[in-house]
Amino acid sequence: MSTVLNTTTDVLTVPGINVAGYLTSESGVGEAARGYIKALQHLDFNIALNNFEVAVQSRKEDKTFTTFASNNPHPINLVCVNADQMPAFKQQFGADYFKNKYNIAVWWWETPEFPEEWWENFNYFDEIWVGSSYIQRAIANVSPVPVVLVPPVVEPRAVGQNRARFGLPENEFLFLCVFDFLSSFERKNPSACVSAFEQAFSPNEPVRLVLKCINGDRNQKLLAELQEQSAALNVTFLDRYLSSEDNQLLSNSCDAYVSLHRAEGLGLPIAEAMLNKKPVVTTGWSGNMDFTSISNSYLVSYELIANQIQVGPYKIADTWADPNSAHAAQQMRNLYNDTATRDRLVANAFRSVSDYFSRESVAQIMQTRFSAIASFNRETEDIQGDAKVCHVDALTEQRLRIIETGEDSADSNPSKSRIRKIMMNLVEKSGYLNRIYSALFRKLFVDSSKIQTKVELVDSRTRRALADADRRIAALEKRLAELEEKD
Repeated sequence: MSTVLNTTTDVLTVPGINVAGYLTSESGVGEAARGYIKALQHLDFNIALNNFEVAVQSRKEDKTFTTFASNNPHPINLVCVNADQMPAFKQQFGADYFKNKYNIAVWWWETPEFPEEWWENFNYFDEIWVGSSYIQRAIANVSPVPVVLVPPVVEPRAVGQNRARFGLPENEFLFLCVFDFLSSFERKNPSACVSAFEQAFSPNEPVRLVLKCINGDRNQKLLAELQEQSAALNVTFLDRYLSSEDNQLLSNSCDAYVSLHRAEGLGLPIAEAMLNKKPVVTTGWSGNMDFTSISNSYLVSYELIANQIQVGPYKIADTWADPNSAHAAQQMRNLYNDTATRDRLVANAFRSVSDYFSRESVAQIMQTRFSAIASFNRETEDIQGDAKVCHVDALTEQRLRIIETGEDSADSNPSKSRIRKIMMNLVEKSGYLNRIYSALFRKLFVDSSKIQTKVELVDSRTRRALADADRRIAALEKRLAELEEKD
């Protein structure tokens, strides 16, 4: 179980955080974790980096960060490890990693149904961060802890163009599609890109589709099927890992990006293409809709369908999109033919995405959240005694005074004064209920062996408070009726 911090001073006077994740992994989740670290660096936090490599199948040669700590000394843990890998994470770092820390997870997921077999992993964390509102909705449906939207940092890089480096022709218009066979071929849906490309362009036109993939050797059957589908078309396969710099160079060397995915948690390659000032054709559904729109992208219509096969963690009947290949072909054709519209969308995309994914914007979201965490984790005494004992904040005190004395009005009618006094008791009771609920969330995750006792205790107090509130409401209604009769 996670344990909340006891005081604000731990967070406010020690601007330090431990970041764990796939920090060297050449994958989307690894790149997202590195983006969060950049935002924390912008805040001048002291950061201890804990690299997680157990059960990581992607190549692990990213050199953005190379200095890793052997422990987690700071009061907050930011664990950028997906829910399904929590057992492996605990195996590598031990259960004590979470002890006496405020624990935050960064989880990625791609369908509206968050797998039930992963729910127990909420127990490790005080809150969950997600990269898109799409994931937020999926996880918040079942989460017992807050689910907070914090997009990762994605930045443009100053790179040139070099088609020859990748064996690409200089005199053709190039559409790029990027996918990983380990990130679900079926979900990424590159075959739909091939189908749309075939409908949009003839082999005689100077237009080419570049399929950049990795881990094709992990599913040679699907790779062979895709190659067979593309055999008569102007399609180039690049099935290999590239350095981060070469990935950027490839994106910059192509003219447009296309993603006809069935579901995306965020759509990192889409965002990177937009930052590289490339027009984007993409399915108008799931995580990318936080930053793609008809004003900055060529969105493709779709139909929501039930997944027909079990694919990795994606279950039969999970919700996926089926992008319309004819509409995708039309959008690709429009992009190719209409340079004025294309340039306008590209300019809009760069402006909006540059701000949305910037270090400054993400750091501001983080700082706001850390301030809320610090405020939430103030020391509080156990709630004791009669329900009438109520401690309220300054604003509520001011409101109570107005209700009691009538300071909000020059009207000193005795009847109104009596009503205010009755209402004051009700407001006090509301304040007490809020305090009860706050205590409940503070205490539930402290000691699992005592959860049931605490729930029963708080439930009993809440029931008493509600019953008393009902009595006060009845008294207020009776008194109002009496006053109306006198009038």
